[in-house]
Amino acid sequence: MNIVVDDEVRWSIDFLYMTGDLIAHNIWETTREENIKQIRDQAALFYEVLGKNIKIFPVLGNHEPHPANILAPPKIENYSGEWLYEAFFDSWCKHFPSEAKSTFMKGGYYTVTPTPGFRIIGLNSLFGYVFNWWMILDPKDPADQLQWLRDTLLLAETRREKVHILMHGPSVETDTLQVWNREYNRIIERFQSTIVGQFLGHTHRDQFYVYYSPRTNKPVSVAWNGGSVTPFTNVNPNYRIYTIHKQTLVNQRFIFNAVIETF
Repeated sequence: MNIVVDDEVRWSIDFLYMTGDLIAHNIWETTREENIKQIRDQAALFYEVLGKNIKIFPVLGNHEPHPANILAPPKIENYSGEWLYEAFFDSWCKHFPSEAKSTFMKGGYYTVTPTPGFRIIGLNSLFGYVFNWWMILDPKDPADQLQWLRDTLLLAETRREKVHILMHGPSVETDTLQVWNREYNRIIERFQSTIVGQFLGHTHRDQFYVYYSPRTNKPVSVAWNGGSVTPFTNVNPNYRIYTIHKQTLVNQRFIFNAVIETF
């Protein structure tokens, strides 16, 4: 299957969010070697189609590890996910600053500032995923990701930056660990004036989520799910194009577009 991107769209893109799940979902037939190959090949295809200068900001999905869904926290040395972090970062994140690699190699998360006043935070939702069985052993903020998120958002708030958060698995779905979900949502509420958008994947559906404060019952944040460039049960392929206001970085509008060339 080829997704057609016309030249007008291709050359108007400032940056691209890739929200995970590059690997086919035949979960009992994957291998580490094949997953690495798919990660590298698909990154190369993105850059070939969109141009080598396109800025892509990716996050890991639950199908990138082998076995699927299973990613050990850093303290489990004999089952380290370093092979995945290294292959993914080297393939997709070549334009990232060196400091972003240190946190990615620790736990698959990062932050970058592509333009002054604007920060992107990429999170690893596998450390809040109920089917990641390692979370039974170490459920308390694996890789210190939530603490890092809080500290990074505090830094952004101090600098008066606006933030987009990228994550594969929505924190409002039932397959997110309840404690992780609770603490993440507390962070979202605390920094509601700094976070102007969340961008998700996982469900393969064109959706949005509204976050409400459990204290005031008022909305505090919105998360967007752009669907999937591969077909899924009862849904067609799609991608989204967002137009962002330069001053507030709040989403002004979006365009749904999917053109399939061949199957």
